[in-house]
Amino acid sequence: MAHVEKTFAQEANGRIFPYSTTSSGILNTSQSVKDVFGVLVDVLVYTDGNNNATVTVYDNPSAASGTVLAKIIVKGTDLMGGEVSILVDAQTGIYVDISGTGATALIRYA
Repeated sequence: MAHVEKTFAQEANGRIFPYSTTSSGILNTSQSVKDVFGVLVDVLVYTDGNNNATVTVYDNPSAASGTVLAKIIVKGTDLMGGEVSILVDAQTGIYVDISGTGATALIRYA
């Protein structure tokens, strides 16, 4: 898994402060990306150009169960979709479930 960090600014109580995110790199299988508390920042979903892709992100350190933090469904012919700036707490970890022929995903988290 390739990890890339990027710093962003976030506003809290009227003040702007930087925070850093980590990228999962392109994932083509379901897996855990964080096994402790964290923040889900972005979910980008890619298709193979023909088949629909579904990515479900769970608040769970090791399995596709528990609270759903995000669910993205992308029509195969759309090639890419997702949601950015989700900024939701994952209390126990972040597990990514990827389904659909040729589906891949990139997750950014802190």
